[in-house]
Amino acid sequence: MSNYECTEESFLDDIKNHEMKIIHDEGVYRHIRFKDPEDSCYWFDITTFPGHLTISGDMGCYVFSRTQDMFNFFGLSKDDFNYKKDATLQINVGYWHEKLQAVSTTDSLKSYDEDYAKQIIREYFEDHPEIAERFIESEIDMGEVWSTESFYAACQRFDEDGHQIDCCDLREPEIYNYRSIWVLYAIAWAIKKYRGEI
Repeated sequence: MSNYECTEESFLDDIKNHEMKIIHDEGVYRHIRFKDPEDSCYWFDITTFPGHLTISGDMGCYVFSRTQDMFNFFGLSKDDFNYKKDATLQINVGYWHEKLQAVSTTDSLKSYDEDYAKQIIREYFEDHPEIAERFIESEIDMGEVWSTESFYAACQRFDEDGHQIDCCDLREPEIYNYRSIWVLYAIAWAIKKYRGEI
């Protein structure tokens, strides 16, 4: 079962009635709240201090660290290869997540994704698609694989017609969770809102 994907569109719908309230604003020391005045769903605070940005609220708490003023860190130039010309909010999922110092205890950063696991196996056995489908049918579709650990265990024990799987050659069958993407959109949106760009 695949994770539900967080998109810019779904994020913008979640926060369509949010208003910004500046609680503290002194150089890189900021505390800003974003909330629908009529509802507490999806509210969040952005707090910054030298070298750090924290986002906390209804979607958990995440702490990032990279540069003195983190508002300058979270942004993409039009020259960045991750820049999407049709997007309002520009995020760099992999790079930004590398700067995480703490992840919410309410959710992990990534989780096992069945569809991605199948894709990995199909790519591994690209020259032998029938072997890939047999592995998928016997392990994944039969419920033998339900986590990253069980995926690797199934790969290690697989041996069919001399075809084995070297786990060192496989990517993790995990994708970023909904919340871990949502907070990146929230940071990008909050900074634009604070700067008066939206």
